[in-house]
Amino acid sequence: MSKKRKLLQKLLRGSKNVRFDELLALALGFGFTLDRASGSHHCWRWSSNTA
Repeated sequence: MSKKRKLLQKLLRGSKNVRFDELLALALGFGFTLDRASGSHHCWRWSSNTA
């Protein structure tokens, strides 16, 4: 099982013990891109046209 799949299962079980870099890798794996960031606020963009 891949690391991303394990992390997704961890989140789906309700774990709150997730590092930001793990969540970032998972979002990127699902096709999200960081649109902009201002301080601690991060805005993400997802396009259904990504492969």
